[in-house]
Amino acid sequence: MRRFTFIAALLPLIALTACMSEIHSDTTSENISISAFGAEVKGLIGSADLQTNGTKIHIVDELSGFNGKVNGSAWNDGELYIDDDVVYSGNTVWDFASGTLYPWTTSGQHTFRAWLSYDAKANDLAGLAATDLFGANGLSYSNGTLSVAGTELHTGSPQFDLLYSDTQPRNMDASPRPTGLVTMNMSHLFSALSIVINNSSVDRVKVTSVTTTGLQNKKSASVSFSGTPTYTTLTPTGGFARNAYSGSGNWLATGAKYDLLADALNPASMNYYIIWPQTAAEMAASRIAIEYQIEGDYEEGSNSILKTHRASLVFPDDQEMEAGKKYQFILTFANKRVKLLMKVLPWDYNEFTWNYEDSTLSLCTDLTLDGTPGEDYLRDGNQVTFIGGKPINAHFGIKTPIGGQWSIELRGDTSDNQITVTPNSGTVNPDVNNGRIDLVITPNTSIERTKDISVTLKFWVTFLNGYTKDLNSEVNRDDLVFTLPE
Repeated sequence: MRRFTFIAALLPLIALTACMSEIHSDTTSENISISAFGAEVKGLIGSADLQTNGTKIHIVDELSGFNGKVNGSAWNDGELYIDDDVVYSGNTVWDFASGTLYPWTTSGQHTFRAWLSYDAKANDLAGLAATDLFGANGLSYSNGTLSVAGTELHTGSPQFDLLYSDTQPRNMDASPRPTGLVTMNMSHLFSALSIVINNSSVDRVKVTSVTTTGLQNKKSASVSFSGTPTYTTLTPTGGFARNAYSGSGNWLATGAKYDLLADALNPASMNYYIIWPQTAAEMAASRIAIEYQIEGDYEEGSNSILKTHRASLVFPDDQEMEAGKKYQFILTFANKRVKLLMKVLPWDYNEFTWNYEDSTLSLCTDLTLDGTPGEDYLRDGNQVTFIGGKPINAHFGIKTPIGGQWSIELRGDTSDNQITVTPNSGTVNPDVNNGRIDLVITPNTSIERTKDISVTLKFWVTFLNGYTKDLNSEVNRDDLVFTLPE
């Protein structure tokens, strides 16, 4: 789960210019202040996005065991010492929306919790408040728990990406008093989803219908600010994909992509929509049903009536959709068939964790043969033949995961190393040659052959966490076969 960091810091009273209410009885000379920082991330909202003027985080501070007075009255345990928004205005320290200053007390325990209340960067900088998605009473806080009312999410919902913090206590009876920085780690309540149609076949394809069933798009949540929230599944009034595929009747050319949820052909980038996390059981009961036609593929006995193909695609066993991760479902057409591929991305987009099979990763480029066909090699479809024992030069590109390991496995007639690839492994580093990897595929002509020797190249990538994934769908989509003739 992607986390962001918020800091409650301390400043001398004279360093703050906001007016102060009468709240300082039995308090120190230092005020609590809030700051936010973190690395650049790319999700519906990231820590850099939070640093947009006007963005608000709601802070609550439960003060217990305090023996002093506030505003002249004895303190009652269970009351909130802070129940206020902080607003980003370009400074390291965020301003309390009320203008109130909150000094540290001389005794008792402060317990800090927080959640996003206004996202100024959302909706193309028009901004979104939590109430835009959850309603006026959709979020309620009591006794350390944030209750999120049952909310139906679909592609037309306000895209408010709710963040919540962990719990940070400070005991002011300790010696010395812990009046240092208070660090809060923020987490996502939702997952994010994109569904893409990708035509990787040589034929044009007409998609006539796409429907999703089983995805649970109405839930409520109980956030305890510690561990995973508790989600409760409810009955929605409609499905998740409200603006279902409207491209019916339009042919998708080879290489075309269609963003199903955004209803957009060949968009510059795919759109993600917030969705409630899905359990493995919920995913197992979900389907993506598709009807499509292939250019030139007619009903038997006809040369004018196109055959309608139907497929009901299931998800991998034990697949979940976790909060804080982006999921891309890719319906890929290849060799007159359609298959469901899946891409799973942490919110920060720095390291890919592929789950199941990945299709169109924009940061990879396909294996390309250098040289001149007919002179340096022969090629017929995916069949590549050596000419006169010449090595074949080729290249591919890979830019992510940075620091991961790519490797090539030879399959087929691999005995005696009659065909080799150099290099056959390396570290992913986009700063070197812009991620380009140059290969030499070399035949060993010194060994007598009684038959053609053929091998295929199997590409792999290993992530920093040790997870290894098939890379052929990205860099060797044609499954090239290299043959050394008898």
